[in-house]
Amino acid sequence: MALTSGDDDDRGRDPSTAAEPPTVLDLTLPAPNMMQMCVQFSAEVLEPVQVAFSGVATEVDGTTATLTPDHWYRGEEADLVVLEAPSPDVLLEGGIVLEEGERYLISADRGQVATCGLSGVYTEEMAAVYDEAFGG
Repeated sequence: MALTSGDDDDRGRDPSTAAEPPTVLDLTLPAPNMMQMCVQFSAEVLEPVQVAFSGVATEVDGTTATLTPDHWYRGEEADLVVLEAPSPDVLLEGGIVLEEGERYLISADRGQVATCGLSGVYTEEMAAVYDEAFGG
């Protein structure tokens, strides 16, 4: 009689416990537009967006940043959010460079990250406006 740990193969493993692949939401960052007109950041301006969440940048590489959401305000929840940028630096409007380990508030509409200060580095003040717009 031999005892095995079961780590070497899948014999006897319940297939219902197999890990599901993570769900991923893909968003794009728009190219900078110097002619864009912005309105003052408020809950009323933020409220119509389709997607809003807070999350930590877990990987930033070239034109791609991967965030792990920690709170969803609006939209279909995903395990990971991948932001694609048009240039080598992954930037939010205002020159905010996404950095690994940093937490952000991101809003998006029609698959594109909202600009004009509607997305940025997480602050309690900005989070309070997201809470007001989306009911927490």
